Amino acid sequence: MGNKARFFTIGTAAIAGVIGASLGRMAFADPTASPSGSAAPSPSASASAAAPATKLKGSDIPTATSDMPVMKQFSDEWTAGRQVLPTEDHSGTCTFTVVREWLRIRCIERLGASMIAGDPTDVKIYSAGSNLWEAHGRIATIVMRLRKGDNRMFYLINFDEGYDSASLTEAEKIAVYWREDADDPVILMSYF
Repeated sequence: MGNKARFFTIGTAAIAGVIGASLGRMAFADPTASPSGSAAPSPSASASAAAPATKLKGSDIPTATSDMPVMKQFSDEWTAGRQVLPTEDHSGTCTFTVVREWLRIRCIERLGASMIAGDPTDVKIYSAGSNLWEAHGRIATIVMRLRKGDNRMFYLINFDEGYDSASLTEAEKIAVYWREDADDPVILMSYF
C-alpha cells in the first residue's frame, strides 16, 4: 500500500505541473469585453454531434445557468451536444461533450470515477455496466457545470485482474480548471 500511496502523490503532482504549464500558456481575459447574458445556448454549444471535435472555448459557454441536461432513453440532450477535445492532445477512451454550460466526460471501459479535488456542487458521477469482469460495457460518466473560478480533479477507477488477485485501481486523472482571469477552461488528462 505504501507504493500505491506514493504513486498517487507523484501522479497528482505531475498533473498539477502539467496544469500549471498549460495555464501559463493561456491568454488572459480582455477586461473590456462585455459578457453575454443570453440564456440561449450558442450555436456552437448545441451543434450536431457529427461535427468534428474542437477545443473548448469560454466564449462558447453561456453565462446564464440552466438545469442539467436530461439523460433519458430516446430523448437524450447529450446526443445533440458538441464534442470537444481536452486542452492537451489525448488518445484515451474518454469523450467530452458540451450542452449549454454543462460538460459530460464519458469514459468507456472504466468502472467508475471519484472526485479528488474541487467543489462538488453541480457535479454528478454515474457508473453503468452489467458485468464487473468484462471491460466492454462498463462506462464511467462525469457531468459538471462549467463556471469561471471552478477547479476540479477526478480519477477514473479501473478493475485489474491478475493471476491470483483482483483489485480496483486508479486509471486516468482528469482535471478541469477555469481560472477567473482566463478566457477558456482547461481540460487535462493524465495517464498511468
